[in-house]
Amino acid sequence: MEKYSFADRRLNVHWNILQMKVLIENAKMQNGSSFVSYAALEGRIAIERIEFSILLGAANQSNLELSKWLNIISQYQGIQKVNNQLNALKYKYQTFTEAFAKAVVGMNIKYFDFKKAEELKNNLSQYIHIYAKKEDDFIFKSDFIQDGIKLIESVISFINMYNNPTEKGYTYAILDFNSLKNGMDLEFYDWLKSKNDNVEILTERLREIVNNSE
Repeated sequence: MEKYSFADRRLNVHWNILQMKVLIENAKMQNGSSFVSYAALEGRIAIERIEFSILLGAANQSNLELSKWLNIISQYQGIQKVNNQLNALKYKYQTFTEAFAKAVVGMNIKYFDFKKAEELKNNLSQYIHIYAKKEDDFIFKSDFIQDGIKLIESVISFINMYNNPTEKGYTYAILDFNSLKNGMDLEFYDWLKSKNDNVEILTERLREIVNNSE
């Protein structure tokens, strides 16, 4: 794993997590409220990087040129715009990814909760867009800052729940839904149409397909 450096930005979730931890540690050691705002920014970047990666995997298999997707996603609320077309971050798509990762790859992850991610991003924004705040809000022992520390810690927990931490960093599942075959595709389409959301049962069905194909 590449050695972590606070001053040298790296474009991966592992670096963002380490950066958040260092910033919050410094906030507590120095009673420094500014560190909380910096950590909130890293939290948003980390969540958006995961969302971007998932959508990029789906965009690679679309009929539209990748450069056009990248142009859309870089615009205001681009992640939401692209997801509305590709659906890859939606609940049924992500719960199928969880089941597939467990049944086929052996990766024990939880589905990426896009709704929760957007809620966390909105909460983080109040520590980034601070123009309407008062100076008293940034006293370290204020409720605003203490709640911010708890929020950053919950963001780290959220990312760790979805990702699979290893000695080399963080691994998360990105599924090319168009590549599904040998019965996996039928299970996927049935899952999208079904009102059933029992991921454990779906995982077992996918394991049966894997076992029968060996």
